[in-house]
Amino acid sequence: PYQYTDYFGETEKEGLTIEIEIYHLRKNPQRYSSLRTHMERPEFPLLREYNDVKKYYNELKAQTLKENESDDLFDD
Repeated sequence: PYQYTDYFGETEKEGLTIEIEIYHLRKNPQRYSSLRTHMERPEFPLLREYNDVKKYYNELKAQTLKENESDDLFDD
């Protein structure tokens, strides 16, 4: 909020922020091999989020296919 540092003081910096275009990452995989290795680890937050969204999408898709194939008006 406004005047945050007046109330709480300077915050401690934690973590690391890296910005890179996916195009460059995919075009030169050998140049960014350590970054790719880190990003492809199962515990990497964005990979976990991607996998969760993909799983949810597949569940919705399966449910939709099931409903489309059924003649019952009140599917579960």
